[in-house]
Amino acid sequence: MGSKFFSKFGLYILAIICMAASCDPEETVVLRYYVKNNTNDTIQMAFSYPLNTNTYIQSKKLLLVNKDSIILINMGSASEDNNVNLFEGLFNWNVVDDTLSIFDKDSVLIKQWIRFFPTNETGKQFFRERDWSYRTYQNNGEKYIYHEWTFEITDNDLQ
Repeated sequence: MGSKFFSKFGLYILAIICMAASCDPEETVVLRYYVKNNTNDTIQMAFSYPLNTNTYIQSKKLLLVNKDSIILINMGSASEDNNVNLFEGLFNWNVVDDTLSIFDKDSVLIKQWIRFFPTNETGKQFFRERDWSYRTYQNNGEKYIYHEWTFEITDNDLQ
């Protein structure tokens, strides 16, 4: 009985497995978020979030040499769902909280961007998508679709 079952259905099942294995893999979305220091000085940056009304927890300061950039998040396997704002992936990780503080090389605070900023604020805002540059691309022959955002810090931003 077992050999009759395999002879009838085994080849069919084997054919399905082979076809599934030979299919092209789905395209995978990769999200990348960079911060570029386009100032003339080395700066430090740190994120923080409120623990309670009087206490903030601050991340370790990241050193950012002038004219250099740092990647905050490099995340693969994201959804390409049209109803999802891919920029929001920046906030889905603990790397980015609700305040970004910029310090000079001597750890003196020179700028803060707050996530829940007033909606009428006209200056550049780290937490506002339109203040980031964006590009998307796919290398020939790769299954990856890259979505990259870069926030550029300039001398004008720090005044």
